[in-house]
Amino acid sequence: MEFDNLGGVNPFRTVIDAKNCAQMGAPDYCDVIKRPMNLTYIQDKVNKKSYESLQEFFEDIDLIAKNAMQYNAHPENPYHVAAKLFRKQFKKLAKPLVQSLTKGQQNN
Repeated sequence: MEFDNLGGVNPFRTVIDAKNCAQMGAPDYCDVIKRPMNLTYIQDKVNKKSYESLQEFFEDIDLIAKNAMQYNAHPENPYHVAAKLFRKQFKKLAKPLVQSLTKGQQNN
């Protein structure tokens, strides 16, 4: 998923942590955001089978959006806008999965 308002890139793949936040142009990021999360971390956790539940995975996805909206608090900030779109798109994609799992549980 790329965002037109950000030049066609997806910032949620980018790792921002205490080691690189200044060079990424966000020197106070780790002061504001206590638990950084991005799609790269999530992919690593998926590959290592670190998630113990689908809910834990969903929480990490949502944390990406929460962090972006918290750090870029102004509603018109392009990253804030992208985070809202990211969250909306994820919910749209996740809904059929959740429904099928719920349906499967009801049939048992």
